[in-house]
Amino acid sequence: MLPHERLQHIREKLLKEKHLKISALSKEFGVSEMTIHRDIKKLLAEGIAEKTFGGVRLTPEKTEQSKQKNGERCILCEKTVDPKLAYRLILKDGTIETACCAHCGLIRHKQIEKEVSDALVHDFLLHTTGSTTTMTFVVGSLLPTLCCQPQILAFQDSSIAERFTQGFQGKKLSFLEALDFFQYADHSSHDLRHMPSTRHPHHLNG
Repeated sequence: MLPHERLQHIREKLLKEKHLKISALSKEFGVSEMTIHRDIKKLLAEGIAEKTFGGVRLTPEKTEQSKQKNGERCILCEKTVDPKLAYRLILKDGTIETACCAHCGLIRHKQIEKEVSDALVHDFLLHTTGSTTTMTFVVGSLLPTLCCQPQILAFQDSSIAERFTQGFQGKKLSFLEALDFFQYADHSSHDLRHMPSTRHPHHLNG
């Protein structure tokens, strides 16, 4: 296995498992721990990992907070990114793109879907971070707008999302449904007028 291939495997493993041991990686890939340390240094430089005793762990919130201090802008609409709403795309080449919220994140995700290795988003109520594939999304709720319209909020627990819609209305969508929701949208202006009427935000609460 080539070094860049091993690094990509380690990156994907970190995104899934959140915490990795140097010794375990050394055995898994059949290389020395020193070699793994060199690989890990690249992940530390990218800002997606931080050192722990004998290993590394994923640090999406720390990364977002650091970028926020530097005035990070949304990859799509160029708004300043709020770490609590951020949607992070991890591409197969190791590049990380950040959107200001799930609205812009899902649009961008759809645009470059084949290039995406994983994506992370914050749970609206629990303030934890998880893979978008495990999230349930609520579109067009009556909650005051926190970022882009139509507002899209992420929930790790589908039952909590369901209860949220009972109080604040909106439409509950799986990750794949949320991606599909934007397939007819004008990605540059976020204008949803070209979407079928059943997907238009004015019809979400019907």
